[in-house]
Amino acid sequence: MKFVYLASYPKSGNTFLRFLLHAAFFGPAANSAEISKRVPDIQRNEQQKAVPFDIGSELVGGEMLFAKTHLLPGPWIPGWTEAAGVISIIRDPRDILRSGLHYRKMATDNGKWEVPDSRYASIFIEQGGDPIWSQMGYGTIPQHTVAWQTTHLPLLTIRYEDLKEDPAAKLIEICEFLRLKKPLEQSALDRAVELASFENMRAMEVREKQNTTSESPAFGDPKSLRNGMYFVNKALSHQRLADFGPGFDRAFDSRFGPYLDAYGYPILSSSRSAS
Repeated sequence: MKFVYLASYPKSGNTFLRFLLHAAFFGPAANSAEISKRVPDIQRNEQQKAVPFDIGSELVGGEMLFAKTHLLPGPWIPGWTEAAGVISIIRDPRDILRSGLHYRKMATDNGKWEVPDSRYASIFIEQGGDPIWSQMGYGTIPQHTVAWQTTHLPLLTIRYEDLKEDPAAKLIEICEFLRLKKPLEQSALDRAVELASFENMRAMEVREKQNTTSESPAFGDPKSLRNGMYFVNKALSHQRLADFGPGFDRAFDSRFGPYLDAYGYPILSSSRSAS
């Protein structure tokens, strides 16, 4: 069995891609646990219960799994010796910052997040990402992206913003990357886009978190729903940081300027210093 990794820094759209791929190749999912059987999160050891499949990928040449990971690449990742390729999902780091802050608040007991927003943003910018995620083996945002895009594996890079804008077009790119013997028909593409819509993902999150007897591997702690917070959040793009305080946009562009230039993201401050 071969693995095609879905590699991303956290809060970059990996969950959306997992839902989209499941919808495209396997149809509707009753719950997120069903998605985990086909597109497992390997950091949660979900691949041990996953069901391998053969979708006619000449890149893979037999049974495979799509496998979500936030880890830096290397032999510590399950399936590394059986890797067939990697789909690298990237996102504007501004939006990762905001989504990471939202996630920290959502994951805190009773919503009691005591770190000022401006402090979190300052640390995130200074360290190139969330320091907790760095300690977990994800690196900084630039480190993570460069590491995955310089492995020996065949590579497809997808920007989350483009995936959100035209998911059907990105599914076609994925099919071409996988070298499918039989490409997806337009009806399957249309169905996948509908099934993996923001509205349907949010509805599944609410159902699973309201049903305390069900498993919800994709959406986090059910207590967050009582705090009025959702894992499937606003999915906004290219958000300015001025509301954190004066100078945040400039500091961000100074820290991440080369990364923004490399991947076609806008510089939003009026000026920046090179870094």
